[in-house]
Amino acid sequence: MQADMLFNSGIYLELLRKTSQLNIELYALENFYVEVYYDNSTEDALFLRAFESAKELEPYLSLITVRNIFTPDK
Repeated sequence: MQADMLFNSGIYLELLRKTSQLNIELYALENFYVEVYYDNSTEDALFLRAFESAKELEPYLSLITVRNIFTPDK
């Protein structure tokens, strides 16, 4: 039920962390964030982890690029 709510109402933030065994995708939902942990070999969703603290976003900061956000007016 939680996964259905996340995938129907959450916003995928297009941030993906990878480990040797997991892919972790980040979503925003209302006033918190949710990580979805996937098994690398099967691509099955294993579990969800929700949090509110901005400090827990630190592992994603290096994945954010601001290049191309500011383009000169034509």
